[in-house]
Amino acid sequence: LQSLEAYSEFFNAAANIPMNQRTVSQRFYIVAHFRPRPGDVILDIGAYLGNNLRRYAEDGHDIDGVEVGQAYCDVWRKRSKEMKPEARARTRMFCGRFEEGEADRRYDQILCAEVLEHVIDPKGFVAKMASILSPGGRLFLTTPKVKLRTSVREVGTKDLRQWIEEAGLDVVIPMFVALPRKEYDSLGVPNWICIAQKGVRS
Repeated sequence: LQSLEAYSEFFNAAANIPMNQRTVSQRFYIVAHFRPRPGDVILDIGAYLGNNLRRYAEDGHDIDGVEVGQAYCDVWRKRSKEMKPEARARTRMFCGRFEEGEADRRYDQILCAEVLEHVIDPKGFVAKMASILSPGGRLFLTTPKVKLRTSVREVGTKDLRQWIEEAGLDVVIPMFVALPRKEYDSLGVPNWICIAQKGVRS
């Protein structure tokens, strides 16, 4: 994928495959390791069908999602109507490319799970995420240990750390591996996880 247009076309085609629109549980490693503080405002990049939006909005968080697949956004809009009104009011889903959007607020937590291996410019992607973090905000990153069929690249731990540090963030929880669990992770792929924070040095 050499252009953002081709990138969008590829993921819109994937989003239109019916089996990809099935509801799936949250990834085990997100449930286990992503722990926003009370009152944190969250951004979920690669929001898919909005599972994280629903979970964390029901926990009392304001949460935005960004998803490039239009069909996934359409499924979310239908399913979000099943939520309690007060929880749904805490969610926003933006359909499009994160690279081209403009944030209208800062975030205390950014969740970016299994996304960097799919993007054209991961270094710029991480820098943009860092730019919209609140002081003290955290970036929760995951990427598969292996290259998948839909991946543009395999992301190594050395590259990931370099992109994080060049974006002005500090790694607060070094990279570790989360093993899959069948009841959560249908792909059965182990993931690297890293948590970085803005403003640790100061």
